[in-house]
Amino acid sequence: MEVSSTILSLAIILFAILLAPVFSYKVGVPLVVVEIAIGIILGKSFLNMITPNPWLDFFSYFGLIYLLFLAGLEVEFGEIRKRFTPVFSIALASLLIPFTLGLFLGEYLGVNPFFMGTIFSTTSLGVVLPLTRELKQREEFVFLLLRSTVIVDIVSMFLLTVSVEVFLKTLNYLFIFSVFYVVALFMLPFFFGRFKIGQKVRMCCGSNPYFYFEVRFCFALIAILALLAEIIGFHAIIGAFVAGLIVSVITWRGSLLERNLTSFGYGFFIPFFFIMVGVNTNLVALVKNIENILIFLLVLLVGIFGKVFGVGLVSRIFNLTFKESFSLGFIKTARLSLILAGVEIGRNIGILNETFYSIFVLFSLFSVLIGPSIGKILLKKE
Repeated sequence: MEVSSTILSLAIILFAILLAPVFSYKVGVPLVVVEIAIGIILGKSFLNMITPNPWLDFFSYFGLIYLLFLAGLEVEFGEIRKRFTPVFSIALASLLIPFTLGLFLGEYLGVNPFFMGTIFSTTSLGVVLPLTRELKQREEFVFLLLRSTVIVDIVSMFLLTVSVEVFLKTLNYLFIFSVFYVVALFMLPFFFGRFKIGQKVRMCCGSNPYFYFEVRFCFALIAILALLAEIIGFHAIIGAFVAGLIVSVITWRGSLLERNLTSFGYGFFIPFFFIMVGVNTNLVALVKNIENILIFLLVLLVGIFGKVFGVGLVSRIFNLTFKESFSLGFIKTARLSLILAGVEIGRNIGILNETFYSIFVLFSLFSVLIGPSIGKILLKKE
């Protein structure tokens, strides 16, 4: 009996999702890096065992949507208001200097400059958050790191959407109205918190956990806001992120709902997305040309320098030591979730060819391995 290629590919990916945490624990590298590496091995670079098709593309795309939903779920708005000046200043340095360097480098390399600047401006909240749990530094350092990263995530997500609109030449007067709609979307979490919508949702669902009404509510919210974001001219990830912000307001840290939502994401959808990113990466096309390797090294060096230089200098103003300041900069070079979301969108709409797609995927992997490692070493010597 002939086995469907879709079922075979799905079985291989699910088995890879099962084994990835084991390899991550044994090797001692972030799980996401292992998942992408497995995808590279299984994909077109080496074994070519997975054949992309509409079903796999759907699961991968929903994994991207869900990843940004969980990023929103991790945000605590109330904490950002505390010590706003240093948090905003560090976030601004983390955005502007890398973005400016990305503009010039994009012009030089022939990549859409606005898109390149956006890629350089990102920082992965998903990498920074677990890292802070390992750091035994004074609270001020961890506070500035986390809260400034949240602002960077939100702004760079908006920049990503604008860069896509610029490329597609759909940035017109209607886009201004769309911006107002997006601002209104970002006000929804405050509305939900102000009028205690979360309590009303829990009252509606009753005490019977069998129906999992809150989980159903969250998935419906993701779909509705993602659709609304696309209708007004933005990418669906904006809507998913806002849905995460809303759920973070109406629930509490460590709740059963949060654990359920996180388990759905990190148990299936998100690793599926990361493995498919690896599958679509073509290392052979990258390494067979010495010029491509030099471009990758240039992107890596400029990407790291922009964050370290900008964040390191500004952090010194706010009473962080020299090593703490530049440790903060190195940790902020970790770009993963949003950069992978960005390059996936860029590949789909034609901003990036296969070579630059592969370069940026490798850039995100190396930034996660190099930046936080150097940052932790600097803190140990403090």
